[in-house]
Amino acid sequence: MLCDDPDEVEVQVIQDVLAVVEARLREWEGWGWRVVVPRERVHAVVLQAVIRSVREGFGWRATLDRAGILDRILDGAEAAEEGGSPVDWVIRGHGAQTN
Repeated sequence: MLCDDPDEVEVQVIQDVLAVVEARLREWEGWGWRVVVPRERVHAVVLQAVIRSVREGFGWRATLDRAGILDRILDGAEAAEEGGSPVDWVIRGHGAQTN
């Protein structure tokens, strides 16, 4: 869905990123990992990485859909083959193997 409303575009980006983070958290939990911080912390760290990424490329007037890190977050399968996605790095840093 293409949209000209910048607010709607950013809301969609946030929704997509949160969906990917939650799916990856559940996948890691299926492998026996448990997050040792509130789940919201993992979501916030990934969102902050998106914000930092867009600011690095476009300054303070940037919108989230321009963040360079988005492709690596939203294309998780390809990133996993290349050593993990930024979401995996956050989960690994905030989780513990329970098996």
